[in-house]
Amino acid sequence: MNERLTLSELHEAIKDILYGNFQDKYWIVAEISQLSENKGGHCYLELIEKNKQGKTIAKTRATIWSFSYQQLKYHFSMMVNENLKAGMKVLILASVEFHEVYGFSLNITDLDPTYTLGDQEKRRQEIINQLEEEGIFNMNKELELPIVPQKIAVISSASAAGYGDFMNQLNSNSYGYVFYTKLFQANMQGDSAENSITEALDEIANYIDFFDAVVLIRGGGSKEELSCFDSYLIASYIAQFPLPVLTGIGHERDESIADLVAHKKLKTPTAVAEFLIEQLAQFNAKLETTFLQIKANFDTIISSEKSNLQSANARLQPLLKNLIASQKTRLKFNAENIKVLMNKVFAQEKFNLSKVENQISVLSKNYYLSQNLSLKQSKDQIFKLINLKLKIENEKIIFSTEKIKKLSLISMQKENTKLKSYSKILEIINPEQVIKRGYALLLKNGKIISSSKNVATGDKKNKVSNFKIRNLAFFIISVAISCAMLFYLYSFNNSK
Repeated sequence: MNERLTLSELHEAIKDILYGNFQDKYWIVAEISQLSENKGGHCYLELIEKNKQGKTIAKTRATIWSFSYQQLKYHFSMMVNENLKAGMKVLILASVEFHEVYGFSLNITDLDPTYTLGDQEKRRQEIINQLEEEGIFNMNKELELPIVPQKIAVISSASAAGYGDFMNQLNSNSYGYVFYTKLFQANMQGDSAENSITEALDEIANYIDFFDAVVLIRGGGSKEELSCFDSYLIASYIAQFPLPVLTGIGHERDESIADLVAHKKLKTPTAVAEFLIEQLAQFNAKLETTFLQIKANFDTIISSEKSNLQSANARLQPLLKNLIASQKTRLKFNAENIKVLMNKVFAQEKFNLSKVENQISVLSKNYYLSQNLSLKQSKDQIFKLINLKLKIENEKIIFSTEKIKKLSLISMQKENTKLKSYSKILEIINPEQVIKRGYALLLKNGKIISSSKNVATGDKKNKVSNFKIRNLAFFIISVAISCAMLFYLYSFNNSK
């Protein structure tokens, strides 16, 4: 049976074995999976190794103590232009350490930056080869940039100085050209940059018919900050994008893979703006050159045609003179012929007019006789019609007169009857007749007494004389006759 050991005793035995067999320092190739620095300046790492399938086949802890780390960190970043970080392959010089409590680890005393540079370049070349094998490396370069690119989709950070430089250069151009830009904001460094930039490209693809080109811009930075532009995902997006992509990423050195697959790589955001302005300036210059060429061609054509016209004019003048002379002779001959013909025509027409005049004279006499007879007959007929009409109208007048007489007699008889009736009524109401029947007209103080209430015992009664009564009766009769006559006249007029 084996002797029992405590855990510390086992660790002590392992430590003795390790230190006895691994006394030297070793150059070790590994990938950093985790890295952290503490307040004391020490660096703690986790190192791994992966197989071709990407599976981790080895893992260990490592430490760089502060007195070595500051010097190694500075030297590494100067050589590689990046700080140590997770995902980076490194070649380290380390010694084996084993602690009873913390276990196995490596103590790193040196780093070889050239190995990391070689590995990065190797990975970069692998991405380029993959893009070429897929046949997409030059796709964006083969797109045709519009002659006048004015509608620009911009991928950048709104707060980045590079974006501000780009917009200022574009909008303050000396030519006064107008550009239409739309910012699609994205993170331009860090772990989120890859997804952020590809999402911005996806969003631009929704408005592909509106834009002429895409601009990917970022100001300067360290190689570590710009490492996202060596991403296969970003490079493949740019290479296959259906619009020309212009990059202005402001590298300190080298080109990113994004630059290599883009339609046009420019050094800085300002350089991209200058390129766009120059495109418009070149187009404007071509227009002006074309205009001048067209003008020169027209001037040449006009000059040539003017010369041809002058030459033709010189040739035509003698011909026109001969033609005019010939036409004058011909006109003179035609004038003589026309004169002879006109005399013949006048003689013939004079003879014809004489014949027509005689015919008109005969016809006029016949027509006069015919019309005279017709007028006489018409006159007799008119007189007969007038007499007949007068006779008819006369009979109507006689008839109307007789009718009026009859109506007048009837009306007068009616009115006479009415008058007789009115006379009888007046005779009945005559005051004298009333008084004769025992009535008297009594007065008091010159006023007629119409009621017994108006008198009292002892009042003196005045009797109206017959003369006054007669006068009053005559006045009443006169008024009644006048009313009867007015009524008669009114009725007579209405009967008419």
